[in-house]
Amino acid sequence: MKDFFKKHDLFKILGICMVVAALLTWILRYAVFQGTELMTFDEEVKGLPGIFDTSTIGLFDFHTYPLLVLYYFTNIFIFIFVVFAFYKILGKTKKYERLVSNVGKMFEGKELVFIILSMVFYTVLASIVNDYFILLAFIPFTLSILNRLKVDKISSLVTTFGSTMVGVLAATYSNRIVGTLISTAGFNMAYANELLAHIILAVVSLAALILLILPRLNNKKLEVVKDLFVEEQKPAKKKYINVIPLAFFMVIFAVIILLAFMPWSTWQVTFFDDLYKSITEATIFGYTIPAVVLGQTTFVAFGQWDLFTISAFMMLTIIVYKFVANISIDEIIEGTGEGLKLALKPLALVAMIYTVLVFSVSFPVIPQIVVGIGKLFSAEFLRPINWFLSGLVTSTFVADFQYFVTLTGTYFAGLNPTEVVAIALKASYAFAGFIAPTSIMLMLGLSTLGIKYSEYFKFIWKFLIALLAITLVVLYILLYI
Repeated sequence: MKDFFKKHDLFKILGICMVVAALLTWILRYAVFQGTELMTFDEEVKGLPGIFDTSTIGLFDFHTYPLLVLYYFTNIFIFIFVVFAFYKILGKTKKYERLVSNVGKMFEGKELVFIILSMVFYTVLASIVNDYFILLAFIPFTLSILNRLKVDKISSLVTTFGSTMVGVLAATYSNRIVGTLISTAGFNMAYANELLAHIILAVVSLAALILLILPRLNNKKLEVVKDLFVEEQKPAKKKYINVIPLAFFMVIFAVIILLAFMPWSTWQVTFFDDLYKSITEATIFGYTIPAVVLGQTTFVAFGQWDLFTISAFMMLTIIVYKFVANISIDEIIEGTGEGLKLALKPLALVAMIYTVLVFSVSFPVIPQIVVGIGKLFSAEFLRPINWFLSGLVTSTFVADFQYFVTLTGTYFAGLNPTEVVAIALKASYAFAGFIAPTSIMLMLGLSTLGIKYSEYFKFIWKFLIALLAITLVVLYILLYI
């Protein structure tokens, strides 16, 4: 079995997850939650196994449903490809290479400082922005700097992808996490509920990750993270290359993305909606030219952007970058092709993850498991364990939080106290994000950086024990104090 996972381990592990998700449809009955009540399909054949439901996942479904995944989740596939292409194009220029090198030199001997700053950046933003996936737009830049600082692969993974999941754990305003609980499942709670608990979870989790990274920083035996996005450049003819315009360009790029994904409506900030209205309704000779040029339906105000919008923005940004860095059209085309090639493996893994999700949502057997866990941990003092385990199982089979909530959210929304249940679900989802083979962020990180799952597990298991312990402590304190 050990030899089985020597090569292509991520694909094999996810293949097993797909098979397990399919087999569950043959064993368990389909059921959905209506409020806190479990409604099973075909009530008239009670007692018969799941195979007597209307359908099960068969061999041909392993071909059909992945195609449906490409149709229903086009936005994330396009976005991942655009991010890879964007940075492969940037990486072809001497100016970008020099900018990355200059930032790296600023932190030479201060590697820990850069790691902590990066982790705080990703954690705080993942907790706030509408969609934490947009942080992928910054990760390649961070990885290039970590390469210059000689940081190893797993530490680089934790610094970027890992700290993003800590932000999910401590989500306060994120519409994708908190907003989904409130609007879709009907959780009776406010944004940023139990803020102190979120801060404690984030601080302790980051501290635990940093303690795990510390012994690795001076270990020269560990493999340094590769810079997959910046090409080796020929020695410059000029000793001095002015990177200030490019630095300014990158800052503007980052600011626009962050402004576009901040939860302005939640904060009751109307400035950007008013600005959008002024721009799109402006007329020239009686025609609303800005709306026509920018896109009457796809161009939206800051705070309402999605992955399609940011993908379009990044592609338009490359056109601007052509003039900033004097890059040729041929280099843009080559960089786009190289980005697609680099993204193929991560995209294939994401497709497999979403196939598990589609299996689990289209053939709903997870609610039966959640009810079973509830019966097993029915004692009142075991409630936090029940919520966490139920959320963990659901997260493992349904990697997208929006579908997590669609499948089981109304059941959890009927439990009390609501605020504590919500924290348990977010914690279980983040916990799965650190370890489950069906975690999108984890698989993107492992596949991009070329890390084996077993190698990663040997590093992360201690953190997972600490995370579980601190989560349960916080949940019990909130429940009984």
